[in-house]
Amino acid sequence: MRVLLHVSHWPDGATKISLTLLGGAYNLFVMSERRSDNRYKADPNQSLAKGLAVLEQLELAESEVGVRELARRVGVSTTAAHRLLATLRTHGFIEQNPYNLRYRIGHRAFQVGQSYLAQQTLQQIAFGRMHELSLHGGVAAYLGVLRNNTVVYLLSLMNGPTPVNVQPGSSAFVHSTALGKAMLAGLELDAREHAIAELELPALTPTTIVDRGRLREEVGRVAEDGFAICNTENIPSVYAIGAPIRDYTGQTVAAVSFAVMQPDDQRRYAAEHERLRSMALCAAADISSQLGAVPRHAGLRAPSPAMM
Repeated sequence: MRVLLHVSHWPDGATKISLTLLGGAYNLFVMSERRSDNRYKADPNQSLAKGLAVLEQLELAESEVGVRELARRVGVSTTAAHRLLATLRTHGFIEQNPYNLRYRIGHRAFQVGQSYLAQQTLQQIAFGRMHELSLHGGVAAYLGVLRNNTVVYLLSLMNGPTPVNVQPGSSAFVHSTALGKAMLAGLELDAREHAIAELELPALTPTTIVDRGRLREEVGRVAEDGFAICNTENIPSVYAIGAPIRDYTGQTVAAVSFAVMQPDDQRRYAAEHERLRSMALCAAADISSQLGAVPRHAGLRAPSPAMM
């Protein structure tokens, strides 16, 4: 069970606490005092914050945790920890092992997370991170899913000179796009082989892969590296890198890609390749995390301002 705690402060004085739980997130609002408005005169809810801190510590622990250790990690007395744990246990957000009396995340956390996901669409979850990277990086960003051996676009964000202005709902070939190859790589081996055998492989540009053997090798490399490259294979002069998005089951459910005009020299090519690779991997990891997926690329970091 995974729990991620995000805290943000709103201009009206509110503090938004977002609690991500395995299959989704549970959003709670704590209203803090405003300087010029009497509507929120109450002090911040310290008990709620400490209860959420308990859940976060249980997520960080590699095994069940005892009450004294939790009290030490959260920074409260053992008595206070008992009260917090009792409340969380009563509502099912944590469970106690009856044999060693230690604590772990409970079933209600999973249920609340699932409820959140049911109310969200993939587009809503992905938009924020994609928009941020696309806008600050001056690149185009795309979100797509695999349907009937075709890439279907869900989002298209145009923040660069890339001449690929596709509309949500439009489709593209699988073999010639970074999105398509990233999603193929995420399939189980048998499903991947079946999909490759069924794909249409038209030559859209001189660099499009039209041989099934070469495509099979390329997708195998994508599965190992975690990202796919489209080097002018779909549209001339467009270079793109994509990465698969997974949900809490570990299945690939979509892919995200970022694109620029093809670099005109080797030095710029290397820089753009690394920049797009970093964006695609970080965006895919962030979106996957919000869908409840367990990270696979532990060394990934958000792109620095210099790279964007």
